[in-house]
Amino acid sequence: MCSLRHAPRRNNGIKNTASLLLWLGLAIGSAQAEVAFNAGVRTGYDSNVNGVARDAEEESDQFVSAAASVLYYTALDAAKTTYFVGQLGAISNRYDRYDVLDNSALIVSGGLYRQLNADWSAQISVRNGQRQADQSARDTDSLGSTVEIKNQLTPRLWIKLVGDIEDADADLDYFSYTGSSAGVLLGYQVRVNTFINGGYTYTQRDFATAADFETKTDTYFVEATQRLSSQWYLSGSYALKDNRSNIDATDYENHVMAVGINFHY
Repeated sequence: MCSLRHAPRRNNGIKNTASLLLWLGLAIGSAQAEVAFNAGVRTGYDSNVNGVARDAEEESDQFVSAAASVLYYTALDAAKTTYFVGQLGAISNRYDRYDVLDNSALIVSGGLYRQLNADWSAQISVRNGQRQADQSARDTDSLGSTVEIKNQLTPRLWIKLVGDIEDADADLDYFSYTGSSAGVLLGYQVRVNTFINGGYTYTQRDFATAADFETKTDTYFVEATQRLSSQWYLSGSYALKDNRSNIDATDYENHVMAVGINFHY
């Protein structure tokens, strides 16, 4: 199932799409532009980090993730219903035992946000990501696109539908894939400074292996966030992932729990 040949770089011709869109947005309406900065760190536990089959012995691990991003947005019309949104972000993941999974990534994205009416909004974006892994075979160049539609059901309750496609080229075919996902998210403001969100996401990936290899994942998650001050937030999350494939005896599930603190400016 593992191919030793190197994957062709299918993204080379278009990998700068998100970068070009970001710079285009920087050139439009820059006088009215606004910038936001986000940073955070979280630590967590994965019950089956190596993804072994259900009847095999699972291996758990702890991880630490640190992320930072700069968000740029500017109105494209006088009514301020349409915005260009650009983002540059970096993330680093470190594992305690399975350090072969350690990785860092740089992601640039650009897109459009539209307030359709008082309750509905939509956003579309494209992104280019470069990931460097401790195991060089996992180094990845990816291109993706996301569509989001949000409905503010009440002043304190919202629902969002999300669709995503991605093309990822790794240094080894075994880790290269094309994928798509769809999900539904719910958010609720319990109190002025307390928020809960959760939802479901379905993901499918087709890997560029010598033999046909396809995975499907159902993810159920919930997260609670407490605003500590105007700029600091504390959060805790739980996710259940049910992973299946077309290869016998490779199905598995894992539970991921994490706590983190975030800064927004």
